[in-house]
Amino acid sequence: TTRGSALGRWIEQSGVKTTISAVLFAGIGLAVALGFVVMLLVKAQWGFLFGAIIGFALPFVYLKKKRTKRVRAFEEGFPEALDLVARALKAGHAFITGLKMVADEMPEPIGPEFRKTFDEQNFGLPLKDALENLTMRVPGLDVRFFATAVLIQRETGGNLSEILENLAHVVRERFKILRQVRVFTAHGRMTAYVLLA
Repeated sequence: TTRGSALGRWIEQSGVKTTISAVLFAGIGLAVALGFVVMLLVKAQWGFLFGAIIGFALPFVYLKKKRTKRVRAFEEGFPEALDLVARALKAGHAFITGLKMVADEMPEPIGPEFRKTFDEQNFGLPLKDALENLTMRVPGLDVRFFATAVLIQRETGGNLSEILENLAHVVRERFKILRQVRVFTAHGRMTAYVLLA
């Protein structure tokens, strides 16, 4: 059950509209098809096993790529979402209204994820649980910081708009450093790829 729920969460995080059974059936189908193809190409029995392993892994590799791309897109747009909530708070709106504004105005994947959080809270789920669900759907330290900051502010008080603006600034700076690291290490990575090839 734990593995099933973990795979289900993985599918949800990837944004692909499918089910666990569909992924498993696709894996089995590709395993059989690719197994026969490789076996015919190499003209040996071991080719089937080799092809089957690759075929079964393909749907999971695809899901992993989609998940990584979607999470990265969320993280890159997250500072704008935080700024939007902070501006809503400064204008005198409630925190939940700020969530709705993000849901209405931000593109995929941020808008739909905030829409789920807003709907859950709107339909009676405690804010703590709704934010916890958001951190489960979007695995990332920044989202966890956001949820923790909101919940602590609810208990102890403080200027939430200022906290969110500071968090947005930290996230932006982190991405700026990561981009600089990628630029500085690009030559080394290309050299490694060439040597490996």
